[in-house]
Amino acid sequence: MTNRDLNIRARAALPGGVSHELRYRDPHPVFIDRASGAEKWDVEGHRYIDFKMGSASQLLGHCHPTIVEAIREQAGRSIFSADCHEAEIEWAEWINRLYPCAERTRFTASGSEATMLALRLGRAWSGKITP
Repeated sequence: MTNRDLNIRARAALPGGVSHELRYRDPHPVFIDRASGAEKWDVEGHRYIDFKMGSASQLLGHCHPTIVEAIREQAGRSIFSADCHEAEIEWAEWINRLYPCAERTRFTASGSEATMLALRLGRAWSGKITP
């Protein structure tokens, strides 16, 4: 399978053939098959240095052995329960230690949600809450 072949298939399922507008490339995007460390390879075997690193979610690199083992361990217990979990408390406590000005941490699913909550917090603090 080539990048071009996957692009044809993607155009039938995704607007413009991509799941995010920043992924479009002319004449077609590359489709990544695997990644390790700071490198990734497309379906045609071309190697790339990954400067995006998962939008900073891969700071230790792709497939870091410690991260892979932690994922395996947790996957054996539960992948996603959509309920409260002790790990979220530990994560929030860690963030609060990293940022001493943070009394508490709220996790969000998107930048839009984070912005909305920041605006609500600002309005509440300023007293400019509208009914």
